[in-house]
Amino acid sequence: MSGDFLSGDYLNIVAQMWIAFGRGAGSKNVSAGAVGVLERYYRPLSRQIIGQWDSNCSDVLARAHEIGSRSALAADDLGISTITAENVEQAITGIGVCFHYDPEDGFS
Repeated sequence: MSGDFLSGDYLNIVAQMWIAFGRGAGSKNVSAGAVGVLERYYRPLSRQIIGQWDSNCSDVLARAHEIGSRSALAADDLGISTITAENVEQAITGIGVCFHYDPEDGFS
């Protein structure tokens, strides 16, 4: 894939990440604040990986799924049906969302 920010490639990547997060979150609702946290963390990452998506998508999507799953568990622990920004922050802190990116070597 190659393309510019907000190109079809970028939107495809973001859509795949949202789907992976949602699959991890299961039947939980997701608050607007939680969406904002994900946007803040994933927008820079998405911009960087457009050109290398095919070789990195599995790792990125697995993390997005895991963040959704852990966010849902954090909400369950609190007895709430909606994933909050705090739940997502907790999940990201527990897993890490950012990869080390090197334009020559890709992600690690």
